[in-house]
Order: sequence, then C-alpha cells, then structure tokens
Amino acid sequence: MEFKQTDIVNSKMGDYSTRLSTNGHLNGIKINNNEGRQETMSGFWSDKPDTVEGMMLDTNAAEIDTEEAPEILSYLPDLRGKDVLEIGSGIGRFTGHLAAATKSLHTVDFIQAFVDKNRENNGHFQHVSFECNDAMKIHPPSGLTSLDVVFTNWLMMYLSDDEVQMLAKRVLSWLKVGGYFFVRESCFHPSGNMPRNSGNPTFYRDPSKYCELFQVITNENGPLFEGGHEFELQFATSVKTYIKRKKNPNQICWLYRKVSRNAPPLQRTQTLQEFLDGDQYTRRGILKYENIYGYNFISVGGPKKAQELLANLQLKADEYVLDVGAGVGGSAFLMAKEYGVHVLAMDLSSNMVTIGMQRRVKESADSDTSSGRILLDRIAFEISDINKRDYQSEAFDCIHSRETVLHLKDKANLLAKFYVRTLTPFPDIFFMRQQ
Repeated sequence: MEFKQTDIVNSKMGDYSTRLSTNGHLNGIKINNNEGRQETMSGFWSDKPDTVEGMMLDTNAAEIDTEEAPEILSYLPDLRGKDVLEIGSGIGRFTGHLAAATKSLHTVDFIQAFVDKNRENNGHFQHVSFECNDAMKIHPPSGLTSLDVVFTNWLMMYLSDDEVQMLAKRVLSWLKVGGYFFVRESCFHPSGNMPRNSGNPTFYRDPSKYCELFQVITNENGPLFEGGHEFELQFATSVKTYIKRKKNPNQICWLYRKVSRNAPPLQRTQTLQEFLDGDQYTRRGILKYENIYGYNFISVGGPKKAQELLANLQLKADEYVLDVGAGVGGSAFLMAKEYGVHVLAMDLSSNMVTIGMQRRVKESADSDTSSGRILLDRIAFEISDINKRDYQSEAFDCIHSRETVLHLKDKANLLAKFYVRTLTPFPDIFFMRQQ
C-alpha cells in the first residue's frame, strides 16, 4: 500500500501541504536569501502590537498565557545557576520567568519594538541582556561561550529547512556537553484566532519533520555532529493547555540534549529511534502493519486482543494511564473512549506518534460530539525514550505496555522507577508480550 499524506491527515484541517516541508518557499513566496526572508518577516510582524495578544496572535492570549507559560516552563531542565540564551524572545513573555532562575540570560529578537518592550518589562534584572538581531546572524556574548540552555518558542516555523539545520548546528556548538536545546512550534496549521495576512511567513511542518531536521544536516554528512557531539532527543510532547482550551494538539515541544559520541558520523552506530523511523516503522511500513492487524494497530491480535487485555485492568473513569510503546494509539483510543481515562501515549518512533496525533484529530472530527471531545481532551501523545524520561511523582494510576518492555535491557531499574516515582500508591501495571 502506497503511503499518501491524505491517509492520515484530516481534510478538514485545510490544505497546508505546501507549507509542511518546503525549502525556501513561504506560502508561494520564494525566498532566495536571508535578506529576503528577513524582509518578509519584518513585513509580517511590523503591524503586530507589542502585547501578549500580538505575540500569540490570539485575542484570548492573556487567558491562555496564565496556564500555558507555567506548562512550557515545566518542560525545561533546572535553570538555577545556568547560562541561558533565549532566541525569538518577542516582548519577553518568557524572559521574566527565565530570568528569575538563571545565572545569566541573553535575549534576542529581530523586531526593535519588541526588544524595547522586553527591556522595559525585564530590564530590572541585572543579569539579563537584550539584543536586536536576526536569529541567523547572532552569536552568544563573549562571556557566554558555553551555554547550559538555549530556549526557543515559535521560532523554527519561520525558518526554512536549511536554516533550521544551520541554526541547530550553531546551537550544538554553543552548548556545553549535557546542555539542553528547547524548541516549541505550531505544527500542521495556525493556533491563534487572529487573521494572518497574505505574506504569512510560516512553515506549519509535520512534527516528524522537525525530528528529521535535528537528526541530520544532510544525507551525505549524516547525523548532527560537531566535534564529537550530537543532539539526543529527551522528549517531544503536545502542549496540554492548547488541547484543553482550544482542542488543538498540534502545539509541540521538543527537548534535546547535547551528548558526546565516540565515533565520526559515518562510523557511528544507528540509534534505536533512527532504526525505528528509518527501517522498522517507516510511514509506509506502519500502514502495511495496519493492513494485517487492523486500523490503529501494529501488533498481533489488533483491536480484539487489545479489548480483551484492557478488560483485565479494571480502569476507572478519570484515572491517568501511561501507555508505553503506544504506537499509533490504538489501545490509547480504546482506553479513552470506552473507559473515560486520561492517557499519555508515548513512543520512541516519531513516525508513529505523528500518525497517532493526526488520527486523534481525524477521529475527533468524524465522531459524534461527545466521543470526539473525549479523544481531544483525554489523549496526549509524546515522543520519548522511557529509559530516559522522568515524570512527576505519582503522575499515573496505571501503566500499560504491550510488546515493548521486552525490548528494554534494564527492566529492573525501569520497574523500580515506575513504582517509586511515577505511579500512585496503589497502582495497576500491565506488561504484555507475545510468546
């Protein structure tokens, strides 16, 4: 079966195919160089007010911001005593929060009026500096030659694919080993309710496209590699505030960490995520599995076996379930619809999670009002490695995993982490494997 974008994208979302993975084209406008892009961007933002509404392009921004900003900050590593660079800071919606914890903070935006407003709001922080510059031209201040965290919010979606990779490589060189790169973007379609003009310079990419861009610079050069280092994905997840308030699961955050590699690019071992997305679970391969096991399922037994197994969990409405190795979300959809639980469906394959996110939107639109609302409100998808991911204490009432944990080496430590930190005091935990 040939893979087609229409197989997994809800047509009601609109035709954004020309914006998902283009290089140097913005909604039909060809941008040949950095100056052309900057001119287009300046034209788009020049008439936007220096307010929260102007930054979020939403008339309800003030209300959303009170819930969204704390959530975004919760995804960051501990910032105490850290040197941080904020690119695309706007009027400083996050600057004040970041400044409250950091040792030093350098902020950059390319609109002078926004930089001035940020300085007006946050200039009282002595350890914060402000710069008006294009993201593609900046360099950290001389005193910040090795950064702990680089923070971006709604930045990459204004850059071409080549520019995203170029900036990512620079960020990799600026970070200390163990430092973090945080990215948050709008995927598939706009998020705010304010109209965009015809010169809207935004790429509404597929989430898996960002994973691909951060993994590789070019096909010839292989994975991002700078002096024996590369980015390691910690997680990618939907912004829950937008799911709750706007029924929009397509606001995505990524957290990458700079790690050392002992082999040059052409000799390094393929990561598990690269194997899953590039070999075992390509998009075409996923659809072939579904032809065998059933829609939304890629494992033996399909929906019938999933329903039998879930009946053993005795799930109760409004409980929280972590679905480890959720694939495209078949069991997660069943748990949410039939038992009324909240599900965090996580998988290491960006292809599967992206399809799951799109399916959630499609099934919500195709279902009756009640069922559709349940899917949007109660299921969140996340790209992450369960071995490296930590969640808040007692975050889940149940952990469900089907044919996943058998592939993990250190099962004892994983189970200990689940019981000690992740689960509530009297949890259910269910792992299943085929014999």
